[in-house]
Amino acid sequence: MSAMEVSIIQGNVGQEQKWNEQEFWPTLRLYLSMIEEQLDKKLVVLPEAAITTFPENISSTMKLLTNSAFTRGSTVLTGIPLHDASKNIYYNGIITLGANQGVYHKIHLLPFGEYLPCKTILRWLHRFLFIPMADFTSGGYGQPDITVDTTVIAPFICYEIAYADLLLRYLPRAGLIVTISDDSWFGDSIAQAQHLEIARMRSMEVGRYQIFANNRGSSAIIDSKGIIILKTEPFQRAVLNGKVFTYTGTTPWVAWGKYLFIFFILGFLGLFMLSLFLAKKQS
Repeated sequence: MSAMEVSIIQGNVGQEQKWNEQEFWPTLRLYLSMIEEQLDKKLVVLPEAAITTFPENISSTMKLLTNSAFTRGSTVLTGIPLHDASKNIYYNGIITLGANQGVYHKIHLLPFGEYLPCKTILRWLHRFLFIPMADFTSGGYGQPDITVDTTVIAPFICYEIAYADLLLRYLPRAGLIVTISDDSWFGDSIAQAQHLEIARMRSMEVGRYQIFANNRGSSAIIDSKGIIILKTEPFQRAVLNGKVFTYTGTTPWVAWGKYLFIFFILGFLGLFMLSLFLAKKQS
């Protein structure tokens, strides 16, 4: 177990501003100034799609940020769309810059929000809804690990954290979970709180701290028992600084989680058959 100083940047950037081309540079400058003040931390985390253009479109800015973070010994992790020019496809992604550099492409995409099922039939719906960046490609499994120093990060975007089996793919090698999201789509509804509760459950299952970075919903640091130890208020611009601990080893869920459902189902069926047998015997 080792400690890591971290910073979560909650931009509180509204959807009408976030995807407005005229607001791109003011929003980016806001994030850059907030990042610069936190580069004394080992890890600085920004929300999902905090940067709303491909890295190659702002290559000079990305290089300056990388050099600044590297010089300070810090790693910046941010959500950003990523483009594969050779295949002309793009991903909802995460990149790390500075002392450590890596890439993650989101695996579990949300239909209609991130990709359009049955494109040939429903393309009219895509044009009608006009959802920005709504035709991502899934990154697939087996991607290279994202690391901070020697710690492997289990990265998730938005509701990927709901998939317990996806998290198990990173265990036991991952020492820390990082989830980035933008829950402003949910407005002031119970969905924001539900999302955070789901994240807490994942930390408790695998015994790992989690950084939960949100744009407009609450951001939080969750400990290895699923307890929120630090949290921001939603719909506020904030910086959350704290300490996380990276863990090794396994929990019963990590060791046997894939088989526990089978065990419980077989146990339930066994008890059901036993009750039928005893009822028949008594009659």
